[in-house]
Amino acid sequence: MIRNVAMTLLCGLMLGCAHSKAKVVQATLRRTVVFPGSIPADSVLRIHLIETVSRPATTNILGVDQLNFSGGSPVAFSVRYNAAGVRPENGYTLVAMAVRKANGVLFMESQSLKVLTPGSPTNGLTLLLAPAK
Repeated sequence: MIRNVAMTLLCGLMLGCAHSKAKVVQATLRRTVVFPGSIPADSVLRIHLIETVSRPATTNILGVDQLNFSGGSPVAFSVRYNAAGVRPENGYTLVAMAVRKANGVLFMESQSLKVLTPGSPTNGLTLLLAPAK
């Protein structure tokens, strides 16, 4: 029993060390969200940086910013992510939504905003939110 626990811990340490050697380059996307009217004070604004890998068809969340706020727009946000993991052959999109616990999703982005890949804009971008349907 003790031997099994020791082996499990040793394997965990080895995996942890291997994982810690992975290159991490922190970067931040800073943008603005605009929405009509105001959002209730008990709402949360969530912005996700999503990576879409073509083969196999999967989606990974690379970063999230969550803001508790009240008042009107615009609202500035920043999403931290590992820039070393960004690959030019994959697609990256910012997805935003305003959520209220009692009512669910109040606002969502009106169109996906591609970022990080060649040809995609990197500065001065604004996410436009529209009422959720």
